[in-house]
Amino acid sequence: YFGEMWYRVIWKAPKSSPNLILHFQKADRKVIVYVNGKQANPEEKEAFRGVGVDIPAGLMKPGEENQITVLVKHIPLPEMYLGGLVGPVYLLEKGE
Repeated sequence: YFGEMWYRVIWKAPKSSPNLILHFQKADRKVIVYVNGKQANPEEKEAFRGVGVDIPAGLMKPGEENQITVLVKHIPLPEMYLGGLVGPVYLLEKGE
């Protein structure tokens, strides 16, 4: 499949979740992350070799259910016909 692919999950955040990063082990190709309908990364990020997207403070509602939506823009390459999320995605808390 070539084009845009959407993924969505509802996740209950811990009461303390100030420094979060959504890490894509591998996605084919560029990703944009939305948290509760607001864009988290100002520009799409290349994720074919893995990438992390910081979740800005204030987007995630601590202790509540949050919707995380990911748009993957598949860019056609003749040798790769994967498309979408092709590896695990992790929501991690960054150390200070």
